[in-house]
Amino acid sequence: MLALLTDFGTQVLIGLMLLVFMAVPFVLRLRRSQGESGQTNNDLPHELL
Repeated sequence: MLALLTDFGTQVLIGLMLLVFMAVPFVLRLRRSQGESGQTNNDLPHELL
């Protein structure tokens, strides 16, 4: 178990999954707020992607 946790590839995969799980609701919330309020936050999603 420690070998898996200390493996660099496994850490990278876990980090990528955490980033995806955190980024998806954030981007969806930004797009939803743009559609409702019509704010011009076009630079924020492009920086995230």
